[in-house]
Amino acid sequence: MLEEGRKWDFPPSAWEAAVCAELREDDVVVVRRAPVEQIAWMRMPASECHSNARWYAKHDPTGKARSVTGWWVQWPDFVLHSVVEMDGQLICITPTPFDETEFPFIPDPKISWIENGKVYSAIRGGQIIGPGVRKFPAFTMARNAVVRERLLAGVNPFKACEFTDEEMKELKRQHVGVGDDVTGA
Repeated sequence: MLEEGRKWDFPPSAWEAAVCAELREDDVVVVRRAPVEQIAWMRMPASECHSNARWYAKHDPTGKARSVTGWWVQWPDFVLHSVVEMDGQLICITPTPFDETEFPFIPDPKISWIENGKVYSAIRGGQIIGPGVRKFPAFTMARNAVVRERLLAGVNPFKACEFTDEEMKELKRQHVGVGDDVTGA
């Protein structure tokens, strides 16, 4: 969990800001998560959505499934994520410890993949994409710093990620510009 948080602590860039501005204008769709029992039966590894979707599309006996990469909207961030499209429906086949059965997603046909041996990298506009893009980079990095501090103090990982309304309000006050959209995608 510490490593995942560090992945989001990269310097802001004009590329990131432009992608976020574009994504704010794109249509958000709802992706349904496959039932827990079905995901368990498929033995899909957690945190491997891109390889899971690629594998499923390649091995689908009907030949109809395809991998779709885009952005899982997790305010204020857009998380790079891959799902499977079957019969016009987007379905997530990657296990998660959370209870959500559906989530907001922006499919992005501008994302392509390059392969270097066994390593795949997502590319958009000539830029390799890390874990995602941040609408408010300073906010995301400050939130991650708090979570990291809690984790290093021995707090349960699920509890370390919980913020009271007051804590979140203070982080927004400090790290999101006045008048900026602090509620939506």
